Parts: sequence; structure tokens; C-alpha cells
Amino acid sequence: MTSVSRPSDEGNATESISPTAYYDHRETTQKTERGVMGWVFGMGSEKPGNIAGFAIAASLILTALLIYLPPDNPELDADKVVTVLIGIATLALGYLFGRGHRD
Repeated sequence: MTSVSRPSDEGNATESISPTAYYDHRETTQKTERGVMGWVFGMGSEKPGNIAGFAIAASLILTALLIYLPPDNPELDADKVVTVLIGIATLALGYLFGRGHRD
């Protein structure tokens, strides 16, 4: 069985632990650091893209609902709401395709 070495608290000595225990510990630590928002949107560099994708999907779903199931409230102007939702979707698309990679 292969073991993973990690530094010991006692100087230069190393302590061997099983790979399964090591990866279980890493996974538990990442889940704790990530939290609920990380679980929903991801961690690291993919998070902004995931949030933009969520904004696009939510805007388009709400737009479709407003078009096919118009509200009964006469004070609510569905055309203005659809315009705002489409604007949010196009803004998120512009963010996704317009952001450059910085080296």
C-alpha cells in the first residue's frame, strides 16, 4: 500500500498516512472552506463564469415565464420587465465573452 508523507510536528521526521485518509481530509477541508455559496457557484477562477451563467439562465427563464404566462396585475408592465431581464442576460453574456485572460 502506498503512503503519503507529511511533515511531523517533531522536527524533520515525517509521518506516513494512507492516501485515502489524506484525500478524505482534503475533501472535508475544501467543503468547509467552500461553504454554501461555493457549493452553488464553485470555487476559484470558475466562480465568476458560473455566476454569470446563473444570471443568464435565470433571466431567460423569467423572461419566458412572463411572455407565456403574463401577470394579471395591470400595474405591471411586462414589456419593461422583459427589457430589464434581457438586459441582464446580455450584460452577463458580455462579461463572459468580453473578459480577457490576464497573464
